[in-house]
Amino acid sequence: MTSIFKRLLLGGTLAGIIGGTAIAQSPFPSDPQATNCSVDQATFNSWFGGQAPAKNAAATFANSVGFPTNNTKCDFYKWSAQMFLWLSSPSGQNYVFDSVNFFDVSPEDSSGKRMLLPNLPGTEGSTFAVRATKT
Repeated sequence: MTSIFKRLLLGGTLAGIIGGTAIAQSPFPSDPQATNCSVDQATFNSWFGGQAPAKNAAATFANSVGFPTNNTKCDFYKWSAQMFLWLSSPSGQNYVFDSVNFFDVSPEDSSGKRMLLPNLPGTEGSTFAVRATKT
């Protein structure tokens, strides 16, 4: 059994900047707490169409219609982990969250209403902008 979060991170090292000094850290704790919420390798591979996951591999979306009615926190964590992998999967030259599967929200019109607009990948309106700090 493999922790969902360990699988999501997929290795590498993290660099922390503390007081101007870069410190390399292991991406995983040496003594992780055991959890009952884990995903076996076959289930995890099924999120990638039955293939072993790889860098820039496309994940499949979670079956939201089939979400258990008598669900647990673990069911939600598994569903959300799979949805995160799907949303951040490549889709053509963009990512799923920047594909035609999603909509943009228009600016307010003169009456203060907004509309959902079909997402046009690669256009300025469909990219995420950095929000400025508010005073």
